[in-house]
Amino acid sequence: MARFKMRMTTNSKELQIQLRRIAGVVQENAETLVPEIAVAIVEDVTADTPVDTGMARSGWNASKSGPDYVRKPAITSESQVVSRARSAMGKKADGAFVSNGVPYIGKLDQGSSQQAPAGFVRAAVVKAVAKLAGVRLLTPGSTKKI
Repeated sequence: MARFKMRMTTNSKELQIQLRRIAGVVQENAETLVPEIAVAIVEDVTADTPVDTGMARSGWNASKSGPDYVRKPAITSESQVVSRARSAMGKKADGAFVSNGVPYIGKLDQGSSQQAPAGFVRAAVVKAVAKLAGVRLLTPGSTKKI
């Protein structure tokens, strides 16, 4: 019976360099994805929010630093709400908040309006996240495809 000896060598410094490079790619992609996800959520939830006076729709905000419950009643169009969210989020962020300061937004999400089904907020989040299915965090530049 023959015995085989196997010898394995590693270059730990090279491995550390490669791991740092990969971590940088992941960080870059993640910071690019965060604003895209927040804006996509605002876009979808704004489109699905029932409209009577427009207050609930104009109440959607995106922010990097914490929930923004300030209502902007002068904004009534979906595109204005999305534009405001895109401006607030910028190109990169390491965190995001999507919020609505209208006191009855919870009741609307529970189905109090016949214009939208109960759970429209959760459905908008799921829909927005699904748009990012093709992104590969380990691939440099993969977030540019969204």
